[in-house]
Amino acid sequence: MTGLWDLFGQARNEQVLAATWTPQLGVEVESSDLPHAWLSALERIGRDLCVFQYGNTIERIDWVAEYESSSGGVLLYSRVTATGRVPTGWGVNGAVARVIDDEETVTAVNAELVANEVANAGVAWPYRAGDGFMSPRLVDGVAIWSDIGQHQVIGSLSETGNQRDPSTIAPPPAANGP
Repeated sequence: MTGLWDLFGQARNEQVLAATWTPQLGVEVESSDLPHAWLSALERIGRDLCVFQYGNTIERIDWVAEYESSSGGVLLYSRVTATGRVPTGWGVNGAVARVIDDEETVTAVNAELVANEVANAGVAWPYRAGDGFMSPRLVDGVAIWSDIGQHQVIGSLSETGNQRDPSTIAPPPAANGP
């Protein structure tokens, strides 16, 4: 990672990751200059993206990460496409992991960023019927999803099965025209 500068001598962020997630293929990394902990974290988040969606479904997430040299942070931007909706995102709403953070920290921090952008796209994720939203946390150094008194390691939701009620999925909007 080398420093980039704008016309006024200010440091610019450097793109260090381009990746995509789809339910069919999971996480596909196009390019990355990040440590293995970051790629493992995205894989874990990607496994959980397949389950516990409520209100709509996610068709695709595009990720771009930028290294911020002034802080050592890596800004993970998500662009989420939900069924029947236009893509939304590219914001960062929450904490930012540093390039040197361990896998568990990177996983918990980025799971929150992704969940926020997924919610902005009109999908409740991860959402367990009867318990509501689950939120990422670090517990004893392990990245977990937490809901009403229960904890599951991030990356393990698919092991518990998709408990989404298909009747809660909003149908796509009707097409206009012939």
